[in-house]
Amino acid sequence: MIGPLRKFFARRDDDLARLARGADRARFLQRIGQSEVQVIVAPDGDGLDPHAMTREQILAELERAAKDLNERTDGFAPFVYEHDGRRRIPFFTSDAHAQTFVADYSRELGRVYPFQLLTIRGTLLTRLAPACDEFAMNDRSPDEVILGDADRAAMQRAWE
Repeated sequence: MIGPLRKFFARRDDDLARLARGADRARFLQRIGQSEVQVIVAPDGDGLDPHAMTREQILAELERAAKDLNERTDGFAPFVYEHDGRRRIPFFTSDAHAQTFVADYSRELGRVYPFQLLTIRGTLLTRLAPACDEFAMNDRSPDEVILGDADRAAMQRAWE
């Protein structure tokens, strides 16, 4: 049962990466809107120092984050970070891409964070647009695609 599901999601991921490299940007954006993508919830706290953290600290931080996620009723703020002077929201088409980003970002800052992922319909990205200057699909991976001003405008016209 898991095999066919894995193949289905891998195919969707490959299809988006293939469309992103193609010339038909409208079709690529349309496919994002039809897909489920993953966004990172803005972490609260400064994370942990990987050189000084203990097993107990890691477990306590994970428990705190899980409790927060379970009890949150006021919605979620997206994870936004600055890249080359622009506010960026990364989103991902697979767990593997999200893990690549989280590992690289944590290594860059020298901190360990209990990142939380939410799966949303791609059309909901337009609701996150006011918080950023650009979206980065599969940020920091070989399949990275930056969606800038023109893409964001096209998404808003199509999905709102």
